[in-house]
Amino acid sequence: TLRRGSVAGIPEHPTSCSVATTNVADRVAAAVQRSFAEIADGLGMAEVGAVIPPADGVVSGIDPRTGKRFVNQLFLGATGGAGTAHVDAWVTYTHVGNGGLCYLDSVELDEVYQPIHVRERRLLADTEGAGRHVGAPSLCVEYGPIGGSIEVGYVSDGAINRARGVRGGRDGGPAQQWLRRRSGSLEPLPACAQVTVNEGESIVSISCGGGGYGPPESRATVAVARDVREGWITAERARNIYRVEVTPDGRVEEKVTGDLRAAAPEPAR
Repeated sequence: TLRRGSVAGIPEHPTSCSVATTNVADRVAAAVQRSFAEIADGLGMAEVGAVIPPADGVVSGIDPRTGKRFVNQLFLGATGGAGTAHVDAWVTYTHVGNGGLCYLDSVELDEVYQPIHVRERRLLADTEGAGRHVGAPSLCVEYGPIGGSIEVGYVSDGAINRARGVRGGRDGGPAQQWLRRRSGSLEPLPACAQVTVNEGESIVSISCGGGGYGPPESRATVAVARDVREGWITAERARNIYRVEVTPDGRVEEKVTGDLRAAAPEPAR
């Protein structure tokens, strides 16, 4: 039975039902895949990060280069992949309904098609869902208009209820979003909004990380050292969360690591 005004119901212009096929569906899928993981180690997966951050928002306005109106959805990036029973996350999974098949936009082409400038796009260290198999880290994207203003519409789930880990795995990093003013100050934005971004300003989008699978202290020590060398995590996180001591040149310090792991509390079941 459909009704007007419900999240999955009868839309009235300019409202659509698109959130029902993404954000709401993601939450249902997350519950299912976590329930499989709770049956036994070796089954299921952690939660995939929620969507849709401003980096994947709908931008609109008047292009000062042509004087014409434009509207388009960006796909500058979301990560969100979950740790599974057997492997680390597919980093650019994006969300459950997409299943890892989303094409990320070229920064250069987005800057050609819309009057915007992308200031940065980078993964954030220490935001992964820690675990025996890790979830994806969060992605930071910052962009703003050129020669005018733009409207950015988004529905960024995961700011409060982030992607949960399973079987002792940790939660992924939360979604966050800010408006950077001309002064450089950052103004927090709500999780769901349509924001006017003026020339000289930019919107900062942090996507959800994915949940981890299994206790972090059971992750292979060589994998932890590799993650430090490649910049996915810091040496401090390796020591405090994974119980692995990594030397300045990126090797596992076996003696200290053994002591750290021997002193680790028994993981929750």
